[in-house]
Amino acid sequence: MGRRHRARADDAHAPRPAVARRPPDARARDRRARPAHAALARGARRARWALPPRRLAPPARGAARRRRTVVRGAHRPGPHVRQGHGGIRDRARASDRDRRRAGLRAVPHRAPAGAPVRRPRRRAAGADGPDVRPSPDVRVLGSGLGVLHGRRREVPLVSAPTTARAVTFLRGRSDAALHWVADARRATYGTALVRIAFGAGAVVFLLANAADRDYLWGRAARWAAPLADDGGFSGPFALYSGGLDGTTLTLAYAALLVTAVLFTLGWHTRWVAPLLLVQWVSLLESNPLVGDQSDNIFRILLLYLCFADLSGRWSLDARRRRRLVARYGAPRPLGRLGTAGLNATLDQLGTLVHNLAVVTACAQICLVYVASGLYKAQGARWQDGTAIYYPMQLSHYRPWPALNDLLAQSTVMVALATWFSVLVQLLFPVLLLWRWTRVAAIGGVLAMHAGIAVVMGLPFFSLFMMAGDCLFVRDATFARGEAWVRSRLRRGDASGTADDAPPAPFRARRPQGAVARR
Repeated sequence: MGRRHRARADDAHAPRPAVARRPPDARARDRRARPAHAALARGARRARWALPPRRLAPPARGAARRRRTVVRGAHRPGPHVRQGHGGIRDRARASDRDRRRAGLRAVPHRAPAGAPVRRPRRRAAGADGPDVRPSPDVRVLGSGLGVLHGRRREVPLVSAPTTARAVTFLRGRSDAALHWVADARRATYGTALVRIAFGAGAVVFLLANAADRDYLWGRAARWAAPLADDGGFSGPFALYSGGLDGTTLTLAYAALLVTAVLFTLGWHTRWVAPLLLVQWVSLLESNPLVGDQSDNIFRILLLYLCFADLSGRWSLDARRRRRLVARYGAPRPLGRLGTAGLNATLDQLGTLVHNLAVVTACAQICLVYVASGLYKAQGARWQDGTAIYYPMQLSHYRPWPALNDLLAQSTVMVALATWFSVLVQLLFPVLLLWRWTRVAAIGGVLAMHAGIAVVMGLPFFSLFMMAGDCLFVRDATFARGEAWVRSRLRRGDASGTADDAPPAPFRARRPQGAVARR
């Protein structure tokens, strides 16, 4: 036996010095004063020997890959993995109570080394439903319908909360539209402006062509009777067909002129409007070669607006209603269907019909703009920005030749005007959805029609279209403008009255301290 082994044996048999042990109460007192993370570290050191070496399982597919969770901080192989929360060396082995003390959340345990990997159950061919059961708040709409097929799982595109919000939004919009249609009459100022513009335009048109009425629609225009028969207007719209003699045409022409004046003033508009429509269409369609697009827009919009309240503002009918209300008061609805109750019911029905007529007229205007913009966008001249140059060179569309030549000399001006007219007509319905874009759209089309009236000499078409565009302006805007005009007129009348009043007599002021004589 060597010296080294003999020394070790002697040391093993040598007595060891006694170690002083602390009393149990002192150790318990120290244990209570020890922080929580030290106890967790001691428990982790005791359980360290039971940790198997960490081995990475082969990659799996589907649900097995999601079930196997890699613990944060366990990126090194082996059981001696140091954690950064409370001194825990093995986060997966610590109890839930220790994790809560250390401020950690519960995590799933790692699969032990060599454990069989659990594969997801395969579905039968043609089975419906997703591979993974969705959460309770998710509703699958059908087999492959509304479902996003992914590599790992299937996620429904439309969930129950999203569907509920969409249904709530649509229901709220429908309720708002119903209230908008049935609560009060809309666009009362716009319809009144349409009445005034259409009536005034008809009066000016009839007065301008009164001297040539026999040549345009009388005996001299009988050659156009076959064209009028092929136009499709018959019955009440064929009063002037065939060419009337001089006296009959003059009387009919004067009756149409009186009807147009009454329509402009708003006198019994419910009866005058249909009468004007029948007389106007009968006169112009007796010779189709005389009319233009202004007659078409006049006929279409007036047909819709015959069902609207055209005399709600700025009319003789409105003044008569105010006087009746001031004298007899507004009709009160009764519980039973009496006279006042019938009036209230008819008024509600009239409100509904009025709003529907306004909506129909607005839809027709939008259709006119979109169709015109689409037809223009198909042309090569509109695409390269030279379309409006050619009509400005025709003698029929040159009321101001100097102005047309001045505008035609600017290539940039011609191109901008061409593209602007196409864009504003195409985007007009979309721009009406928001307030500021609606203001820009209405201002754009008004400027376009004003340019057509001045440059191309089409005043009636521009007047009728501009009047139709006013249907998109809110009553509140017209009311503010009317109040501003009335205030300016009252201020002017007050200043004029003050200027016309006689000057006040001159009175000499008495100086201070002066004593009046007796």
